[in-house]
Amino acid sequence: MVIESEPPTMQTPAKGARVQAIGLWIALSLALVVRVWWLLTVDTQPVTDFNWYFERALSIAHGNGYAVNGAFTAYWPVGYPAVLAVWFQLFGASVLLGKILNTALTLGSIGLSWTLASRLFKDDRIATVTALILAIHPAFVAYSGILASEPLYTVLMLSGTLLCWMKWPLRGHWPWMAGLLFGLNTLVRPQAVLIPALVMACAWLRGRKTEPGGFRSAIALGTLYLALLLCLVPWTVRNLGTFHRPVFVSTNGGDNLLIGNNPLARGTYRNPDTLGHDFRGLSEPDRDRAATRLAMDYLRTHLGETIARWPSKLAGTFLSGTDAPYWAFQTTRGVLKVPGMGADKALFLGFRAYSRAATGVLLWGAIAGLVACWIFRREVPMLGVVLTLYSALLSVVFFGNPRFAFPVLPFLSMHFAQGLTALWDRLNAGRPERHSASDPPAP
Repeated sequence: MVIESEPPTMQTPAKGARVQAIGLWIALSLALVVRVWWLLTVDTQPVTDFNWYFERALSIAHGNGYAVNGAFTAYWPVGYPAVLAVWFQLFGASVLLGKILNTALTLGSIGLSWTLASRLFKDDRIATVTALILAIHPAFVAYSGILASEPLYTVLMLSGTLLCWMKWPLRGHWPWMAGLLFGLNTLVRPQAVLIPALVMACAWLRGRKTEPGGFRSAIALGTLYLALLLCLVPWTVRNLGTFHRPVFVSTNGGDNLLIGNNPLARGTYRNPDTLGHDFRGLSEPDRDRAATRLAMDYLRTHLGETIARWPSKLAGTFLSGTDAPYWAFQTTRGVLKVPGMGADKALFLGFRAYSRAATGVLLWGAIAGLVACWIFRREVPMLGVVLTLYSALLSVVFFGNPRFAFPVLPFLSMHFAQGLTALWDRLNAGRPERHSASDPPAP
């Protein structure tokens, strides 16, 4: 359920749409200026898994497949390197062109977030504030130049979510279109496979009074998931031929589970090869199974210690403002260094301070916004809350990582913006309306 905004007064529909879009274009213009300045100022180079993505994209673009030193792999999901490879084939292969792609993706996320916010909240003020927050949010700025999968994942997630919301109840070809988007998103990050069910559950709860057809909704959901699974078939067949056993998208799930559930776990990322287990000589699927088994054994025998790590995992996901600065100021490709040790030290320290502050303000501001709406009896769309809780669940199951929170930054921004507008309306509720001198006197 959402709050209906008052319709514009004395405006044609076309003029009203233009006025509503002014905030979006201001936000996009600001975002573009900030990102151009950022790319010209901070020479981010890919390291660790970002460099791995870049090299796999080069391998695909050159016709050598998704491989490492000639051996086919599925360790990290193929979605982002495959899209990057297509981009390289179209425009040429370079780190700069990869940054341009990610910049376009973050700009696309801002536009989609504005549109989704306007649909969810029926208030263009909330949509505009959301877009402005994302235009200058440190993670959304920094990841424009980091060759990471998060911008692509976020664009696909927002696209599929917006389509489900705008076309609800899904009929005809729309479930297939949504399934295609979420299928591609699952190839980018496997946890996307559950998002359509969450989105459509929220859409059904919102519209059940006017669209009570539960059976039709179930059919739409089933069709969507059929389309999603069909997207995965080619990659699944490829993995079956490569590893002689089925693999769901990637083979790093066991490592990720073990990182957060072992005697040495700290709640945040740690190289799985430093956890005291020897996986040498194992194939990727065998390593995946072995790591999963070790993690599950630990969970069964150390449940109290596992639960005790949940706060640090959640803090590492939602309150760590150091992730974006750390990766953004890696300036030597393939070589991981302590950032900010050269001429860029002042800029690094300033950006890190800004990132820490902005990360905390956005999270606590979103929570305060939810509380304010409850106090002021504003109804809150549950979609953003549900998807944020899903990201939190991923953190406590695996480990704390700010990248788990990246896709829900638009929703945190929306709830922050709704709280601000609710407070503004409350403060102005008792003020008399201003009239111009040309207005006729009241009778």
